[in-house]
Amino acid sequence: EYVAFCLSPPLYLAGPTAVFDAFASQLRTPQSSYSRRRLVYYVFVKFGAVLLLLEVWTHLIYTNAMAKNRVWTGAASVGNFGPFEVGFTSLATLNFMWLKFTVIWRFFRTWSLLSGVEVPENTTRCVNNNATILGFWKGWHASYNKWLVRYLYIPLGGSKYKLINAFVVFGFVGAWHDRVSPRLFWWAMIFAAFLAPETLVGALGEKLFPTTESRSTRTFRLIRSFLGAVNVHVLITGNMVGYVVGMDGANELVGAYFSRGVWSALWFLAASLVACGAAAHVGSE
Repeated sequence: EYVAFCLSPPLYLAGPTAVFDAFASQLRTPQSSYSRRRLVYYVFVKFGAVLLLLEVWTHLIYTNAMAKNRVWTGAASVGNFGPFEVGFTSLATLNFMWLKFTVIWRFFRTWSLLSGVEVPENTTRCVNNNATILGFWKGWHASYNKWLVRYLYIPLGGSKYKLINAFVVFGFVGAWHDRVSPRLFWWAMIFAAFLAPETLVGALGEKLFPTTESRSTRTFRLIRSFLGAVNVHVLITGNMVGYVVGMDGANELVGAYFSRGVWSALWFLAASLVACGAAAHVGSE
């Protein structure tokens, strides 16, 4: 059973993360949570739909290739890439990454389900529908998050040393991504650093809105939507640095963002916060 666990293709690095006990028990008694009808729905709708969307995206929308090649640094792009172009390209790249990993993880989960083993679902929420960084990571690589909590976060002391453990856990995750690189180091530091103010804001929110009734007010819902917009911008920043341009490319990106002046950049930032806040509001409601 342990050899099968180690060599099972759906559980490789690209697939969902499962613990040995859950895997071994389903070798003896195959999963029964998914009936044949529910399994067909998962394969053709939940997996098939995102696969089709990814195919359409890669054929018609080239923002990820543009970001990877830093088109804003080319001579032909000087003056043509301002805050709108940089912001839209970065947001589209983040959404492409979410869609790409959703296809990868659902493919391997489909494989696992067809083998009789149910493993945790990843990307349980849309990337634009998260009010907190912590909530995003719980839903992004959800199976790996459960593994990290069980085998790393709790043994290190859990919430007793929450902020310190955040740097350790994110540092471990950065090293876990195939190889240690400066890009992933900065990626880990960005997200760990933003968890500190998020924790303080969360504690303040619990004091200001302690009851269910207070959290149903318009004020709370607007604040939640605004923080969701801020969260999307943090995700864009961290993932552009960690997976696309690196810290050296980040300077070029910021330069292009402010190429049309500070006021133009600030106007676009305000507009993008409103747009992302509206998306977060719809998702939360």
